[in-house]
Amino acid sequence: MKLYHLHKFDQRLFLDSFFSTTCDQTLMEELVGFPTRIISKQCAAGEIKGKRLIDISVGSTFFHLIPVCESFSDFFLLEFSDSSIREMEAWKNKGRVAIDWSHASQFAEELGINSAKWKEKEDILRSKIKNISKIDFNQEHPADLSVLPKADCVISLYVMHNISESPDSFYRSIQTLASFMKPDGVLLLFGGYNASFYMVGENKFFPLPITQDMLMEALDRAGLTILCYETLQSKVRSSSIHYERLFFVKAGKLRKSLENNCNW
Repeated sequence: MKLYHLHKFDQRLFLDSFFSTTCDQTLMEELVGFPTRIISKQCAAGEIKGKRLIDISVGSTFFHLIPVCESFSDFFLLEFSDSSIREMEAWKNKGRVAIDWSHASQFAEELGINSAKWKEKEDILRSKIKNISKIDFNQEHPADLSVLPKADCVISLYVMHNISESPDSFYRSIQTLASFMKPDGVLLLFGGYNASFYMVGENKFFPLPITQDMLMEALDRAGLTILCYETLQSKVRSSSIHYERLFFVKAGKLRKSLENNCNW
């Protein structure tokens, strides 16, 4: 059984299949549009800001960080594969074959972020990336702590259920995310409920089919309180990927009673 963090695959084909203009429009609307709109709105409302942001997301994706580039001064990016890190370095350095994420700007235009402004934000993000390094959740110390300070915000996009082989490993992964946060920091977590597979070329990968109850249990075990929660029922009908709903949760370490909704 192939797993995202254990088995090699073509990173460019992976991105082209699920996050580019060449993939199904409904799929791009969900996988790219859902997080881009949410993060853009969080930034516009002043809900997320600070000095340091840590990102642990699937593949060499950047589109979800561009709307938040002016809200933080230092970005630390963590990935599980050397090939993803090479793609990330190529984008940061404007390499000739670096992936173009400008198509994601369409989902932020409703907030006044047009394609020209998007390009400016890409350059701002590039200048603020302080470190791109490898992470391994199977290790006692998943990342190099000498270059990874505690963060005001941790973002994780579509990767936690892809690196978890059991409910317990999922719970531990969320606890690891929480360990990267400052006491008053926030976690922005995106994932898919009851995801059963995705295809990269001829290779079939199997994420952990997490449920809402599992997510709530994971957050509770990690000592996190939900500040905002949204879901999106999937309309995708594809032989390349399956999930029932996308979810977004914003959570913090502060223990106080809050309604689980978003104020925008």
